[in-house]
Amino acid sequence: MTSVTVLVVLANLLSGTLATPGKPMSDKLMAIIEAWAPLVWLHPEEVFFPSSVDFHFQHVEVRASDETVVQTSPDRYSVVTGPETSDMHLNSVPDLECADCILDWFAGHNVSHTAVPTYVFVRDHQTLRNRPYEEGCMDTHTHTHTHTHLLTCALPESSVMAGEESRMDMIDVTYPATVEVVDGQHAELFSANGSHGLWSQEGTHEYVHFPVYLQDQAARGYAWRTWNFLEVVNYDPDTEYEGDRHYLNYRGRWGNLRRGCEVQPVSGECVLDDGPGLWRPGPSDFPDDCAAH
Repeated sequence: MTSVTVLVVLANLLSGTLATPGKPMSDKLMAIIEAWAPLVWLHPEEVFFPSSVDFHFQHVEVRASDETVVQTSPDRYSVVTGPETSDMHLNSVPDLECADCILDWFAGHNVSHTAVPTYVFVRDHQTLRNRPYEEGCMDTHTHTHTHTHLLTCALPESSVMAGEESRMDMIDVTYPATVEVVDGQHAELFSANGSHGLWSQEGTHEYVHFPVYLQDQAARGYAWRTWNFLEVVNYDPDTEYEGDRHYLNYRGRWGNLRRGCEVQPVSGECVLDDGPGLWRPGPSDFPDDCAAH
């Protein structure tokens, strides 16, 4: 249930600032990324903290869709890659004995005691936060990428637009047009207790109204200043990455496969849902008129 990463994707910020995968990004773009990376408040009762890609790899093995072990002890340099990995997944070690079982390593790293990396992927209109485990009111994941969509054009400090990608089709949420900024231009965001849903305000947020009622609880607890530890990548899915970015060529899921699906006809989700792939589509209502500003 820990989160492996926060992945921030910023694109179309300023004309001429984007780089190619083989070329370093400009100092100008790096300054923008550092200036706009969010302050994420983790709930004071949070027990599933962020971690890193390297930490996650230490506790998983690569499996095929039939649960056959393909690779033990993968890491960012050696994990199997290529199109054939698209139906593979990173399975927890040891395996889960039940759909809602918890392993010690799901706790991750307390951000008050450990510097946790923020993985920044420069790509069109999308930001991604990545977690090894996520606890929802209905379903859980052994690894999650929570997509935070952050569009930062050349706008005033008070005009930062943010929203979280829907975790289920039945989610009904209206996101505010703006979020508060702190320490300059850092958006102040709130990670919900356990489920890690991302909100622009603290408090109780109801996001499913039927057939069950689900709520997220968000409050100021542990301050995660994501700009303090950044790993930046100009991401291109068609690029073959090498060295410490080799893991980006892995195309499979980042967690266990779903189980406990007996409840799905009622809840719409299994007790344990599939681990996510690296990228998901952005929300359909996210503004696409950045250039107009």
